[in-house]
Amino acid sequence: MADKVEIPTVGLTQVVERLTERRIAVEKAVTTLGEAPSGLRDVFELCRGFERAFTNIVNESPAANKIKEAFFSDRGLAGNVAKLPLEKVFEIESVKKITRTADGYQPHMVSPERGLRLMAAKALDQVEGPVIQCVSAVYSMLVSAAREAAAAAGDHTEAAMSGKVPLNVPEFKNVVMPAVVRALDEWRHDAEKSEGRGRGKGRGQGEGKKGGREWRSFFG
Repeated sequence: MADKVEIPTVGLTQVVERLTERRIAVEKAVTTLGEAPSGLRDVFELCRGFERAFTNIVNESPAANKIKEAFFSDRGLAGNVAKLPLEKVFEIESVKKITRTADGYQPHMVSPERGLRLMAAKALDQVEGPVIQCVSAVYSMLVSAAREAAAAAGDHTEAAMSGKVPLNVPEFKNVVMPAVVRALDEWRHDAEKSEGRGRGKGRGQGEGKKGGREWRSFFG
């Protein structure tokens, strides 16, 4: 082990060159990925930064007005529902016919409760289109807002807002967006299902399977 091993100068030069190339490649990769979080504290701080950015976007940016318009404007849910001929469902003759035939024509079996449920189901059938259109529009806007917030999360950390260097982790967006989209997908699914709540209870046994979708709170 005490004997010296002679290595040609050319061989050492090649090793150094290879190591230098590797170092440069690693540095480029790190630059592409951004600054790695120093620990869980930074990860949670990025999440809080995302929450702040997302809240600001949906409450104070132009996106906030677009979301409100999707619900309350003449071109949104309120306006589209107002254009529906719902009054025809509740015209006096229609009400009489539905309540009279709800449980058959036998006088001793007439029950207005089922007829009222049928009228509600007919009205909800008309509202379904505008509701789904509104939900889809808001869903797209929220996904867009989330992408913007994920990209700006580092600028909304406490450190950044106090004048320190923002956390720069481009990969954070790729990590958080799949979770955000899954959550918004669940909201959209529940919101669309809410439009059909209770239809099965208001229809006959043959129609219950077709229209008996469970209602949930519109906003999850």
